[in-house]
Amino acid sequence: MCLQAVLTYPVPEHRDALQLAQEVIDAELWIYHKNKIKLDNVPGTNGTAELKKVVVSIVKKSYGIFPKGAVAHEEMQKCVTANTTKLLKTSDYLHTPDSSDGRWKNFVSQALKDSCLKFYYGNSKKALKNTEEFQCSIPVNGLLLVAVMIKGVITGFHETSTDKVPDLSADKCRANFNSLQKSVDNLINNPEHGKDLKEMLEEWVMTGMGDCYFDDNNAGGSDMEDVNVIL
Repeated sequence: MCLQAVLTYPVPEHRDALQLAQEVIDAELWIYHKNKIKLDNVPGTNGTAELKKVVVSIVKKSYGIFPKGAVAHEEMQKCVTANTTKLLKTSDYLHTPDSSDGRWKNFVSQALKDSCLKFYYGNSKKALKNTEEFQCSIPVNGLLLVAVMIKGVITGFHETSTDKVPDLSADKCRANFNSLQKSVDNLINNPEHGKDLKEMLEEWVMTGMGDCYFDDNNAGGSDMEDVNVIL
């Protein structure tokens, strides 16, 4: 069901979310019943919260949003606001730092790559690397879901001018996903850049399916209607 959620309903409408949630609950309850698992022994399975946790950790280290060393609170707020404003207005959160050493042009952010690999290709038995759909290439919806979460986290830093991220708005996430999806559709329709994106996502999977890419200490740092896709 987690696979279906990522591939089919990354940011569902409210009515779709309710239906999907019911399907997930029914499926999980049946598994618990078959295996005689008590509900109070079941660990949390909130995939969105887990993705947010992964992304927050990586974004903090990847983009240079926060000043280094001890600074006054007001100075820190100014720094956070300035840095997040630039990332959001330019869509640089999708391009910097460049994880490809100039080989690719779109979605090359090290934070985006690291977040995809840690979330989808981690050591959890529930990681989607264990599904056929994620063993050849990262599906585009999977990439977009992580990109939307990164934008949401940076927007949260921008709104609070601190390292705290408020709850993400489902409506904003859905709008960001739809906008990003339109840009990616244009990208895929370009033979050269669509091919580049496909090859890059396949290369990420080769890294992610390896045994030693990630450990706990190895995490890499616009409110415009469209993102800056390079054509």
